[in-house]
Amino acid sequence: MVALSSTEAECMALTDASKEAVWLLGLMNELGFEQEAVDIYSDSQSAIALAKNIVHHEWTKHIEIKYHFIRELIYNGLVRMKKIAIETNPADIFTKVVPVGKLQEALELLRVTEN
Repeated sequence: MVALSSTEAECMALTDASKEAVWLLGLMNELGFEQEAVDIYSDSQSAIALAKNIVHHEWTKHIEIKYHFIRELIYNGLVRMKKIAIETNPADIFTKVVPVGKLQEALELLRVTEN
């Protein structure tokens, strides 16, 4: 897939994450671990706003309909979108060059150890 904007790329990622989250939610419920919803974190305010707002915007008309699936999940209460601050986002180590201190903090948040 080719995204035409960073917002579209984030929407694509959020949609894929939400599909996995709904599957995991169903699995956990079948195993007896009842959960109401899954929290999905993003550092993209524009993608969060687009996912939450069902109003069609002229600047998002190029984004395929299938990536709006997350809106339905949010509306039905299965997924909650949450903003994560750039300073506390451990996923940055997979997508950006980060200073050693941030790398160490991210590894701690992800519970990665030397052993």
